[in-house]
Amino acid sequence: MEIEQHEKESAASRASRAVMTAKPEETLGEIEGRFKERVNSLEMLQYVYVLDEEEKLKGVLSVRDIFSRSPEMLAKDVMSESLSYVLPDADQETAAIMALRKKIKSVPVLRKDGTFLGVITSKTILDILSEEHSEDLLYMGGVQSVYSAGAIIKSRLHILVLARLPWLLIGLGGGFLAALAVESFEDILINYIVLAFFLPLVVYMSDAVASQTISIFIRAMALDHSFSIKRYVIRELSLGVFIASVVGSALAAISLFWFDDVGLSLVLGIALFLSVLVAVSVALLMTIVLDFLKKDPAVGSGPVATIIIDIVTIFIYFTVAKLFLPVFLA
Repeated sequence: MEIEQHEKESAASRASRAVMTAKPEETLGEIEGRFKERVNSLEMLQYVYVLDEEEKLKGVLSVRDIFSRSPEMLAKDVMSESLSYVLPDADQETAAIMALRKKIKSVPVLRKDGTFLGVITSKTILDILSEEHSEDLLYMGGVQSVYSAGAIIKSRLHILVLARLPWLLIGLGGGFLAALAVESFEDILINYIVLAFFLPLVVYMSDAVASQTISIFIRAMALDHSFSIKRYVIRELSLGVFIASVVGSALAAISLFWFDDVGLSLVLGIALFLSVLVAVSVALLMTIVLDFLKKDPAVGSGPVATIIIDIVTIFIYFTVAKLFLPVFLA
């Protein structure tokens, strides 16, 4: 059966039929044999979808059940009939959010009468989340305006280009590095897809704290002639520890309330705490270095610090998840 044509960004447009299906009366041994034959052509290996003769979804089997239960057992006696699904014209983001909230790795797409159209796989869910946040990631990667309206009016075009474009190109290149960093952790994202939901939040918080730190630091250097960098850095690092503790605890509490998962909440809180501390440190260091090199920190520190913080935050986030989630969620 072919996937029907639907509007772009609808659930049906992202559904795949390259998944394992079975009949209610089939034995687990028969399903296992067909699964081994088709394994290289399947886009999703975690579940087997049980369909009746009219292609209506009746239940779901985990692949673990197929290989661990008796081969003589019937699919209908093992399958779970508790189903989460979306309708064909539902927005693709609705399906992705459902997967996160329900803690499932893929989302079936059914007509109103229960007819099975396909499955939005875990890989596609990650792609959807990435698409929804692409503009934010570019902004956080340094592709943003740094001059006031007055400066733009008074400066010549070639001066503005020379002052801004190199930093923005660095930010753009760094944005691609950040995307590659996320891709390198695809395995853990597949296993704990809820991490994709919180990644933009953690990166945004790190960038927001860094932007505040840079803005206040530059203002202090410009206005206070008796300014002591050493004393200021110590104070800002102390403040950073406090801010990191508050936002990390807040994220842990919110995620615990939302998902009722202590392990996930602790991982998110720890990752955000460390990311904010690193963001403050990088923001301070970048501003000091650019000022020492006689470069305008108001122009250069934002894009450069932002992309460094993005990449480091991604590695901190997934490293903490990789180290602790298997322990907490075992």
